[in-house]
Amino acid sequence: MTRERDESSKDPMSPENITQHEPTAVKRDPNDQEIVQRGKTGADSPEATEKLRKSGMTKV
Repeated sequence: MTRERDESSKDPMSPENITQHEPTAVKRDPNDQEIVQRGKTGADSPEATEKLRKSGMTKV
């Protein structure tokens, strides 16, 4: 590689090049996200605490 190419690779990407590349972030609709699935327990419920205690994941 030439010295000129090495120096140009260290330059920040120009706005023209940025628009040519695909975005990396995933866009999701927050309205269709379900936080807790049916049949699952919350982290602070007695059922969840007992399940974690039995598996040795808590100090209780």
